[in-house]
Amino acid sequence: MDVYDAPGNYKTTLLKREDPILVYRKNIGNESAIGFYNQGKTMLHFNRLDGEFIEIYPDGILGRRFRIRDDSLQKIARELRANLEKEARLSSLQTDILSFLLYTDFCVDERGNLYVVQLRAEKNNKVQIIWTFDPEQKCLFGDISLPGGEKIKALYFWNGQFFLVSDEEKIWVTRRRVL
Repeated sequence: MDVYDAPGNYKTTLLKREDPILVYRKNIGNESAIGFYNQGKTMLHFNRLDGEFIEIYPDGILGRRFRIRDDSLQKIARELRANLEKEARLSSLQTDILSFLLYTDFCVDERGNLYVVQLRAEKNNKVQIIWTFDPEQKCLFGDISLPGGEKIKALYFWNGQFFLVSDEEKIWVTRRRVL
């Protein structure tokens, strides 16, 4: 993550990719989501493959790191990386971008709770897992499902409502349940 001033001059790098992205003729698309957090006081970087969040302060200092704790999805992430490296050795393609996403982008509500949904659910499973982090990064999780077996591929929060985009490009609007 690089910082540029208004005229477009490079200033500094806030966050560097830990893994090299080029694996013998293959470009791994370790896609990320970036958004505001902590009532807009910090930014949050989310790696959509390994489920890790990194808080970034306005002065460029990296803050807390926290992650989604799901052993089965972490195993899938490791297997995807290993299979990609194996496939890359066998490929004759010069450039090929492969993206592997295990999570949706995140969204943050007005209370500072952070939400993210499991992107890849089992084919016959009609529910996905949703994780909720409170402002202190305590994590709760539960099931979420859309009518007709549709899968959530993106979620947003605005003005007290959640907007869930399905794999069939439908948008479902809901309010948070008060517990």
